[in-house]
Amino acid sequence: MSPLYPQPGSIGTKGKLARKPSKTTTHSVYSQVYGTTRLFGNKDLDAPREVPASQEEFLAGLMAELDLDNPDGITVAVGPFSTKGTFAVPIAIAPKVDEFIQGDHPIIHVLANLQGNAIYIRYEIGEKGESQRTKQGAQRALWFDIRLRDTDALAWSIATIKALETSLAEVGIVNPKVRQKTGKHGYKKNEFHVTFSGTDHRGNGALHSFPWWQLRHQLDGSCEGIAFSLPRTPYPTKVWHATAYMLSDEIRSMADVKPFCFHPNQYHCTCALAEAKRREQATYIPKAKRQNKEESINFFKSRAATLSIYKKASQNTSSQASSSTEPLTTEPTLEELTADIGKKPPPCFFTKRTRLTKKQCFRKPRINIIFDASLGFPGEGPTITFVSANIRGSITANKFYKTVATMKNEKIDVIALQELNVHRKDRHTIDAHKNTAQTLGYKLFLAPTATPTQIGGTAILISQTLLDDGTIASLSHIHPKGNSIHVKLTIPVIGLLDAWSIYAPADSNLRRDFFLRMAAFVKPKK
Repeated sequence: MSPLYPQPGSIGTKGKLARKPSKTTTHSVYSQVYGTTRLFGNKDLDAPREVPASQEEFLAGLMAELDLDNPDGITVAVGPFSTKGTFAVPIAIAPKVDEFIQGDHPIIHVLANLQGNAIYIRYEIGEKGESQRTKQGAQRALWFDIRLRDTDALAWSIATIKALETSLAEVGIVNPKVRQKTGKHGYKKNEFHVTFSGTDHRGNGALHSFPWWQLRHQLDGSCEGIAFSLPRTPYPTKVWHATAYMLSDEIRSMADVKPFCFHPNQYHCTCALAEAKRREQATYIPKAKRQNKEESINFFKSRAATLSIYKKASQNTSSQASSSTEPLTTEPTLEELTADIGKKPPPCFFTKRTRLTKKQCFRKPRINIIFDASLGFPGEGPTITFVSANIRGSITANKFYKTVATMKNEKIDVIALQELNVHRKDRHTIDAHKNTAQTLGYKLFLAPTATPTQIGGTAILISQTLLDDGTIASLSHIHPKGNSIHVKLTIPVIGLLDAWSIYAPADSNLRRDFFLRMAAFVKPKK
């Protein structure tokens, strides 16, 4: 295999690269040979076997670890898919390599290409012919995971990684290396993996003296996380933030910190209690929703009781008509018919329908408004504004942000959007929309489409001001294909309010079936 760079003494080869010296050549006179071993043990840090390695990138990684400026005299013999390899360095550089090998972490990171994404291949170096080793009591690689609080920074992923490395180095993380996590099919996540060699906080390199809680966004507002800026972007003065959400086991044990908030175990904080309260609120079922469930159960019970009464009455009438010789008996009373049921049935206005027709739908109004003197006259009391809009795509031209920002300027409380064209597996866009809505002061309820080629998708946004005033918003129904979404609002003084966002199919038959199925979720008020 030909070396990458000429050896000393090969200058007079008319510009051609000198080939690797033969075994008979005294190679140790001017260079020292070392061995390399490619690592595959850690799935989070090591690249798959099918990712090829480059000799040029190996040389670049070696120079970065040894802090070299000139590659002259260095020869690399590493195959693209080889596990073992060698490289030779001049005698003047050999002491640096020996010192690096004797350290606690003799591993170099080589940049590679995985389906268009940057990934690192780890190589452990040692003496030639020496097998891969782990020193007794050697410290494992220190790492922690972070995520961006604003996903818009992912548009400049390379600049974001460099800015994060600079910010981490400024706060005291020694030699940080940031790598963006990827999911299936090369999908780039909003998460980053950070490896480093140590900490330096005010001259103290101990892990327990570093303020790990400052790397995380605290719920009490005492810390915003890791701040960084992107000067060569359209937002040069904006301050972005990232938050750490996971520390390695080594850091938690040596620094003696809590796994949730990263505060020291000796510090008595209320972070765990606040998180438990937040999760309790997230899983809380509103009283109105519980009452609606009980009303549905009572409705079906009463309907079954009514049908049972009609069945017994019809059987009794037919038996009396068939026996002409027997004298006619009196009609059974309502109490006699309901003796086996054990309770009085409701009025018999529930008719059994097997098919829903247009005439039956419009026979009587579905909304019955009754004046309530306790709520004041029309025009008085609280005011709630509701707007519906078809934005015809929320990804292109930043339509989602512009639409919600316009509604915010108009002080709209409830927004219903249609045709967002967001697929349910497009987690990046869904998270971006949720963060955008939260930034503008809204809570987003989204019904994405089932397939990427489908046009549709609906959403409802509730103003945070309305929620702060005591309104409870609970998700009631989502159409499997994203054609509709239903949110129930329990508003003080007003009561229960149903908010729907509907995007019906264009085909006439599908549209009719859609509204017939939807009628099961819309019950007329008594």
